[in-house]
Amino acid sequence: MVMLRFATLLASAAAILLSTAELVHAEIKGCPYSYSVCGWDLIKSGTTEQDLIAILQSYKQPTDPSHIYDSLYVCFKQGQVGWDKWCGGPYKCGTMKFPPFGTCL
Repeated sequence: MVMLRFATLLASAAAILLSTAELVHAEIKGCPYSYSVCGWDLIKSGTTEQDLIAILQSYKQPTDPSHIYDSLYVCFKQGQVGWDKWCGGPYKCGTMKFPPFGTCL
């Protein structure tokens, strides 16, 4: 009985993760799978502001420059990207050297 409940809980968690992935609006290069990346790093690797604006809009977030550049974006499989969180203001999103991932400062 406990195993059945655990399996049901696990299936529910997987469904939630998949529904989150459906909010993704752009395939973006330079976003390694399972990493969080700052918006300004994505822009440096060729992503357009319009791609990031579309992602922010799908998560009902503001689309001002600070939210575009100073947010963490989550990299899913096959270059799909979703929004994680806003770091709170200009220059608050930083990149760690190893492994290369973004973090709020």
